[in-house]
Amino acid sequence: MRPLCLDEESRELLEEQGLTLDSVPPANQFVRLRRRANISSGGTPLPVLERMHPENAALAVRAARVLRLDVAGVDLLTPDISRSWREVGGAICEVNAQPQLSITAPHLYGEIFDQLVAGQGRIPIAFVLSSGNAEELVRGCTEILERQGLRVGISTPAGLLVAGERVRRERLSAFGDVRALFIDPAVDAVIFVGDGREFLSTGLPFDRFDELVLDGDWSLQHGGPPASDLRPLVLNLLAQHCSNRLLVCRDRAERDGVVTAYKGGVETVSSSERLVLRLAQRILATHRSSRASR
Repeated sequence: MRPLCLDEESRELLEEQGLTLDSVPPANQFVRLRRRANISSGGTPLPVLERMHPENAALAVRAARVLRLDVAGVDLLTPDISRSWREVGGAICEVNAQPQLSITAPHLYGEIFDQLVAGQGRIPIAFVLSSGNAEELVRGCTEILERQGLRVGISTPAGLLVAGERVRRERLSAFGDVRALFIDPAVDAVIFVGDGREFLSTGLPFDRFDELVLDGDWSLQHGGPPASDLRPLVLNLLAQHCSNRLLVCRDRAERDGVVTAYKGGVETVSSSERLVLRLAQRILATHRSSRASR
């Protein structure tokens, strides 16, 4: 897989074989130019899994197990991979904890990914549109989810929390907060609270999200005469990335024209208590669906 350079090692090996640089070997003669048989020395990798003897495979598996490795590349030196090492001899010279799978078995990456990551690596994301912190909604929903065993990451203007532990007070960046929750393996679901203003300039920190909820008084004015309402711009942005219908209390839906501006469909509930319960139900359904698609 890389050029072979004529150096002192190759010249010594040619001399040992009674050859020179001007020799013309006969057909089928094997000419050794390197003492090490590996890719970094110019070797050619060949897949041998299909013809490998089961006892050789078992030996490799045992070596990985003894070293507590989930994935390993086992270098077995043997004259014939199709025959048992017990019969023809053999020895393990190296066990690599970070093997180069792409060389002979690129399909293994997908198989390993499917085993280690559920639902293509996605977790439920809820976006709560609010000018405040939506304390009652977030607290009630989180309590329900935690009773079901989910660890919730929460970002509000008041700070960042993971599984009930406050990571930081106040918000530095809406975009950065969400990304911080995504890279934490302890987070099973994300609830983000904000007015959406920042995302008009940065874009969203995710390609899609699952739930959009309207809670409390959501006002979004752009300063300067005359003041302009930015809510339609935010709703248009969110509608393109939300996988579900907007969730809102019925009384709010009836009196606020903002709901009619949302083009992704609307689901109304009768009270704030029902809003909490319905949001938790939808997040749990998304979580279970993701786990089932593993």
